[in-house]
Amino acid sequence: MADSRSFQQRLYPDLRCFGCGPANEKGLRINSFPTSDRSMVADWIAGPEHQAGGPWICGGVLGTILDCHTACTVIHALMMRDPTLATPPVLFTKEYTIRFRNPTPLGPVRVTATVTDLRQRSASAQATVESDGRVCVEFTGIFVLPQPDEVVADQAIE
Repeated sequence: MADSRSFQQRLYPDLRCFGCGPANEKGLRINSFPTSDRSMVADWIAGPEHQAGGPWICGGVLGTILDCHTACTVIHALMMRDPTLATPPVLFTKEYTIRFRNPTPLGPVRVTATVTDLRQRSASAQATVESDGRVCVEFTGIFVLPQPDEVVADQAIE
């Protein structure tokens, strides 16, 4: 039987990331699922606590969803490229751009991300947020693998 857990649930069960950490009870808990070696999809439901000035999702929440989901998509692509990796690599967002095309209503959304360029220490990716089949947000990002001395030990803030 196939594992039905998301990418985050399988590889990062103790992660407290606000966007995608399964261990953060107050976070957004994005659950991403691979659709190919370089693409992933996540279905997420926005509630009233994610609201902007009207019945739409706050742009900052959308930015967090897109950043986390797309970073996980890049990590997935890196792991598919090198199946000998014992643990998922640490990855940093170097930059991203968001274009809000349409207001995104509260409720269910689909987030789709694809890695467009995969290099030795960096990757580019694009993503969208759709509501009822309509593209509401477009995202492009660049992600980098840090040098070994740039990685800080994992420290939980309680």
